[in-house]
Amino acid sequence: MAEPAPEPKKSRLSYDDAVVALTGGGHDLDLRASAPLVFGTLNPGQFEHLVRLADPINDRHAVAERYIPEVTLGQGGHSVARRQQTYSSISDPLGSWIRPALIAANRLDLPVQWHGEILSGPLAQTYVERLLACLAALGDAEAFYRTLYRDPDLLLPHLCSFAARQQIAAFLGDRMVPFLTMYLSSGTDDVFAGLCGLARAIESPAIDSVLSGLLRRWTGYFAAWGLTAPRRTSVDIWRAFRDLTEHPRFDLIDDRQGLLSSVLHAPLEWYHRQEVARVLERDPRSYVQLESLLFKSEDWAHFYKDEIDRLDEAAERLFGQVID
Repeated sequence: MAEPAPEPKKSRLSYDDAVVALTGGGHDLDLRASAPLVFGTLNPGQFEHLVRLADPINDRHAVAERYIPEVTLGQGGHSVARRQQTYSSISDPLGSWIRPALIAANRLDLPVQWHGEILSGPLAQTYVERLLACLAALGDAEAFYRTLYRDPDLLLPHLCSFAARQQIAAFLGDRMVPFLTMYLSSGTDDVFAGLCGLARAIESPAIDSVLSGLLRRWTGYFAAWGLTAPRRTSVDIWRAFRDLTEHPRFDLIDDRQGLLSSVLHAPLEWYHRQEVARVLERDPRSYVQLESLLFKSEDWAHFYKDEIDRLDEAAERLFGQVID
């Protein structure tokens, strides 16, 4: 029997300790080593108090002080040194570790102005990484989906990275389907590949319509190519293709064969054409397309396995299935 997955590392932070840290008395706290942080139950008053204290405008500043030798004369006498103070923002203040834990603990879904501002700002990537770590440590799907659907547009680009998908793997299920459906046609190639990666983690029938929509978006990428010379495609496009076609429910998409067959008319590089052919070989309806590929294939001596032999074997196998 497989061993259960280890429980995520986490450190509990009390309301009182958070107040001390946010008001400048927590200099001896090493929150980086303790992260991700998890709050216990906070009542509305405690939560709102911490939200005010955790506002980035309250982050502590480091003050460096030194005295520069300098003789000056004044009305009250003279001095032999001038005090110079240098203020600099602490690059990783305690509040930057407490804020994600606080948002994860927002069970009453109370408004937090600085949360949206950080998600829209230059530090969003680091903030979301810590937020997802806190949500994973909390282990509460309700908290994750409450956070997700509060700011879906702002969180979308960050959820599509491989690291983020690993953090939220335990939460991926049917409740993620509406989110994926909302963004089927949105985002860059990188976001599209991330959407395919998220869909791959959901194996229930609820994901079927998402898989079909993602496949249509993928094949549509090649629709405007016409018969021009092969074009360079991004790595993300083919990463998306592999996540889609390796999904256990991909072969249940009704129109997959027709959609993929249309891609073969685009001027693909030979190695990408082979990737598409390997998927078509799984469907008996692809017999005609494979015979056509076989007729047009050339013998490349550097193939690990001869492509003509591979296509011939696949066509013969599919022909037997069609006859049956």
